[in-house]
Order: sequence, then structure tokens, then C-alpha cells
Amino acid sequence: MDADSLLWLDALPPALVAHRAVLRRLLIAVERDPRWRFLALSCSVARGAGDVDSDLDLALGAADNAWPGALDDIPALLTALGAVVDLLSHQLPEWGDRPHRRVFVQYAGGVQIDLVAYPATLSRGRPPDTVVLNDPDGRLAEPWTPSALRADAATVREWMFLGWVRWPIWRSTCGAARSGRRWSGCIKRVHTSGACGPSPRASTTPPSDSPGCSTTLTPRCRRASTQRSPPWTLPICVARP
Repeated sequence: MDADSLLWLDALPPALVAHRAVLRRLLIAVERDPRWRFLALSCSVARGAGDVDSDLDLALGAADNAWPGALDDIPALLTALGAVVDLLSHQLPEWGDRPHRRVFVQYAGGVQIDLVAYPATLSRGRPPDTVVLNDPDGRLAEPWTPSALRADAATVREWMFLGWVRWPIWRSTCGAARSGRRWSGCIKRVHTSGACGPSPRASTTPPSDSPGCSTTLTPRCRRASTQRSPPWTLPICVARP
């Protein structure tokens, strides 16, 4: 096992002891199977902001000569890491026809894995806030900034209108409460939802790329979301600081 990966895993806080155990088992399994060419972790745990409720957002790169046959072995790979409540294996609509497989696993101990596998040759590099656990070919050695992190004013304005369009969905998800702590939690869940990680995507919408993975509300968003906040305050939370 890579020494840097071991050091990083060992440095995880006590609250993430179960996450560390799952990651360690997965890393060992990936290193032993030459079909898997990289394993990378993104989002809150990778940023050092994870807590006991954080999931593990992972990208798994497959060798071209193992694709797509290796996909059938991913459920067994993940269920071997611990007692499993259930598992979902499917494709993400926003990926379109890009080759991939998304697998979400709920473990009995509370840990969740949200993993996207795709051909390693589709990788564009290492996105921000990503910890590379295994990468023998160096495909994630160079940094890569997703398009959503380079959004211009026109794109942010588009996100604002998408927020208004999706408001009825968020309202039904979060319930009738629209003030105080409950509303803030609702906005946080919306703001932090979505798939993320070192993917080959170049989406222009925040739920499909790195900004949607932020678990820290901007100060303006925090102030707005702790008040009685109608939908026109949502763009404040969508726009990046």
C-alpha cells in the first residue's frame, strides 16, 4: 500500500474510524486487481471537513481492456468491505452516453459509499479537493479544474434561474418550514447534494460538479438561510463567493 495513502488514512479523525476501515479495505482490494487503475476520494472527507455522517465520494478508474466487463465485479468488491444494508447500481442521467457506472452502498455500520467507475483513460486530471489513494499510471498527477469552477456571470445567472425552476421540488423535499435552523439545514442539503469527484464530466450546472460538493455555506447564504427565506434568496446560495 502506498505510504502517503497510509499516512493520510491514519490521520483521519476518530469520528471517521469506520470510514477509515472501509477505505483501507477498498484500497487493498483495488491495489491487488490490475483492472483498476486509480482510486480517488473527493468532497467533504477529502477536504478534511468530514464528519460521522459524511459519505465517501469515490472515483474508480478501469483499464480500457477491462471495460465494461469489470463492472459486474464492483458490487462484490464493495459488499466485501463490510455488512451491507443495500446497494444500488445504475447510470447517472446527467452523464448521458459517457461510459460509467454509479454504485451507492449503505453499510450496516452507517458508512455510505457513493462511487462512480469509468474508463481511466477518460480522466482529465485531479480535481480540487481530491485525495488520490491509488494511481500507478499517474493519470491524476496533474490538477484539473472542472468547468463549473470557472463559471462566468452568464453561467451563474443560468444557475439562478435553475434554482427558481427547481424551487417547488426543494420545497416539497424540505417541508413547509422555511425559517430558522430547519430552513438552513434544507438549503445546506440542497447546496451539498449531487454527484462529485474526479469525473470526466464538464457540466455547467452546480449539482454535477465540484461546487455542489461544498459543505460550507457562504456567509451571504448563511445569513439568508437563517431568515424567513422565499425562493429568491436561493441564487445567493448558488453563486460562488
